[in-house]
Amino acid sequence: MLNRILTLPESSLKENLPYTFQFLLDKGILAPTRPVDNVKCRDCDIDHFEQIVEINHRYFTKCEYNEYASLSEVQAPELNSYRFNLTALLEWFSKESKISTQIKRVNEETWYLGKNIDRNMYFIFSTSLDDTINEAGKINTENNIFIWLGNKPLTGFSTIEMVSIQDIFKYKGGGLYILPYKTKPNNVKPNQKDIILDRDIVLTDDFHLLLDFENGTYNHSVKTYPQTYRIVRYLYDQRKYGKYYSSKELGENLHFGIQRVIPTRIKELNNICSKHRVKQVILSFPNKTWALNPDLNCFK
Repeated sequence: MLNRILTLPESSLKENLPYTFQFLLDKGILAPTRPVDNVKCRDCDIDHFEQIVEINHRYFTKCEYNEYASLSEVQAPELNSYRFNLTALLEWFSKESKISTQIKRVNEETWYLGKNIDRNMYFIFSTSLDDTINEAGKINTENNIFIWLGNKPLTGFSTIEMVSIQDIFKYKGGGLYILPYKTKPNNVKPNQKDIILDRDIVLTDDFHLLLDFENGTYNHSVKTYPQTYRIVRYLYDQRKYGKYYSSKELGENLHFGIQRVIPTRIKELNNICSKHRVKQVILSFPNKTWALNPDLNCFK
């Protein structure tokens, strides 16, 4: 069985999922299970459970810590419980997403859902980014998408393509729906406008410096200026020629109206790198010229 065993009382489900409870029940995502035999005590301030006692087809508890407590009646919704059926959820998701359903359990945390066009779809039962990346790293297929339970990484950039289930499920009108989700044509990689400078340094085309690569993602994202991106872009494109450029030359080539902004932006960029203990991106050379740091991996 592929099910993750998770049993919840009806009262809690109706309180937290008032509009979708019946939908989940109809789809088999929630399945009735045997009645509970104890409930949380309501007659004292101690967090504990009390055994249910049946008297004339009615159900009661009595707090063992409160000497003044009398019998407390338990209503039917508190007795009913439901088991979360992960298999039913994945089958419904696959059908709604038009995935060729071939649900198979890969390991303790990961399920293979099938193909969506040419993409292998997987589900990972985890809210931890590190654990999810670790589980995804065990998969030996290519062109994969991993659905997981946690929030999208803050930088939005990872070598593993992950889609948070929170971003594609929507509750509306008592039902559960799949929102359209965009996927890249292959494993997540920087696009041609993103500048991969080093293992720990990427400058994106929306002017964010991604730093400190670890466990498949970048730990820091720092907003820079469009001017910073244009300077780095130019020096990156010219790196194979081994030339150094003065602020005047850069200003003219980049059509900057104010040339003094160039050393300012370079200093800001390198300060960010120093703060996060990664390589300097741009170095100064004799005659007040600038060039990309030749120690960066982009020169290899």
